[in-house]
Amino acid sequence: MRILSTLLALVFALGLSGSVASAQPAGDSYEQLLDQARQAAGESRYRDAIRSLEAAYALRQEPQLLLELARGHRRLGDAKQMVDYYSRYRLAAPSLTPELASEIDSVLRSQAPPPAPSVALQPQFSIKTVTRPHRGMLIGGAMLFSLGYSAAALSGGAFATLASNSGGSSDGNMQAAGGVLFIPFLGPFISAAVYRDAAWVGPWVAIDGSIQLLGLALMIAARYSPETVRILDKAQVLPYASSTGAGLNAAFRF
Repeated sequence: MRILSTLLALVFALGLSGSVASAQPAGDSYEQLLDQARQAAGESRYRDAIRSLEAAYALRQEPQLLLELARGHRRLGDAKQMVDYYSRYRLAAPSLTPELASEIDSVLRSQAPPPAPSVALQPQFSIKTVTRPHRGMLIGGAMLFSLGYSAAALSGGAFATLASNSGGSSDGNMQAAGGVLFIPFLGPFISAAVYRDAAWVGPWVAIDGSIQLLGLALMIAARYSPETVRILDKAQVLPYASSTGAGLNAAFRF
């Protein structure tokens, strides 16, 4: 009975160990997976090689496997996976040889998105030819008239205020003559008729009145002596933006 019990216990133990062994999942070893990957790559079966490498990496996280996975996806043209594995390898590798660094940088540069195009809104304008009054003559005439009339108005105001209003002399009334000077162009000539003193008539007629009339003549001549010029059609201020900055572009009519 003792021998029989021992034999039964031994058989039970062997059966239990066999059932435990059969319950463990069967799988290739790390070295076997690498051999399978090399063989598949040698036969240009890159998908199979990648599957074997991924299984090997699940068993052992070796940085070299990331590099081989990146190269495998590169051969298949899988840009996204290739960049992902190259980037992971760069972070995981303890050091990079110059050749590897050049390989990785070249690949990553080639897959980098292109720089944003420069968006510059250029001012839109056109140049046109126009005919207008002669600007030089017009400005010159306006300046002469302003000079003559300013002198007449200031002097006329002073004489109209300060001169005596006692009826005047035989030459006329200076106060009234001063008030007449406020009339443009003809004021100095009318003033000479109101107050006929030679010291009064000479400056206002020969100088101030002549200056005002000359200014008027130049402004009229500018109207009948037009000039043809090229000008910008209109003024625009537009924003622009580029990869180096932003600002405003402006075009002005002149």
